[in-house]
Amino acid sequence: MKAKNALRLILGLVTVAFVIGLWQSGVYETLTVDSVRQWLLDAGPWGGLLFVVAVSLLQPMHLSMHAFLLAASQVWPPAEAMLYSFLGLMGAALTSYAFARFMAAEWVQARIPEKLKPYEARLEEKTFSTVLILRLLFFTTPMVQFSYGVLKLRFWPWLAAMALGSLPYVIVEILLGSQLKALLESRGWL
Repeated sequence: MKAKNALRLILGLVTVAFVIGLWQSGVYETLTVDSVRQWLLDAGPWGGLLFVVAVSLLQPMHLSMHAFLLAASQVWPPAEAMLYSFLGLMGAALTSYAFARFMAAEWVQARIPEKLKPYEARLEEKTFSTVLILRLLFFTTPMVQFSYGVLKLRFWPWLAAMALGSLPYVIVEILLGSQLKALLESRGWL
């Protein structure tokens, strides 16, 4: 077995073991909004970093980015929540891209039908505009994010489109979440 294939197998097994271990540990059952909020705030500046890392690793496993955005708006003031959410979102995009590129790009590229290759060539040519439109339409749909890693596209235009296409969601959802928090607090529900 080639070293690269062995490394892919190990990475795949570690990922599956991590997900199963997280699920079996039951940790998610003990988490409440208040306990997570307090834990992140008690961690000080490390709380933001932990949030970014958590989003970067967990969102590609099909956890909703909207839940992370709402959670951030409940923990930090809007500007801080936007920063941590944006960094986490970009980390998740890079994680999805790198994982797909390393694990599946060669396999997928060898199986793309000839009649689809012109579309992939256009995607490579027009990476920024195509990815920007897809990001605005599908936001962080994990399968779309993984597809970027297996297709031929230019990295820097892809990254710029991902960043620009993410900003509207981050800004709007954090502001709405902050307003929701203020409303709930004013009613004594938080």
